[in-house]
Amino acid sequence: YGATTMTANGTAAQTSSHIICNKGSSLAVAVANGTVVGEIKIFTNKGVGTATLTPVSLAGSTTIAIQTNESVSLIWDAANWFVTGGNGYALA
Repeated sequence: YGATTMTANGTAAQTSSHIICNKGSSLAVAVANGTVVGEIKIFTNKGVGTATLTPVSLAGSTTIAIQTNESVSLIWDAANWFVTGGNGYALA
């Protein structure tokens, strides 16, 4: 898996493990369910606005917000994405 840069609202690429959020204002990122147990996604935000991630299935929450220079890591367990770490993210 490689990296994908998102500069417009949309769905995170399922074939990328690193999603770089880079928009000059707020960014809305839909996150589809994973396809393989153990699949990992790392989101970083180097854009100016907040990147709000909305996974279809997220354990314990519905959204994740990452500000400029913050990150969050997720892992898929066949039913939900679980947060495994990051820097400065906020769950809601």
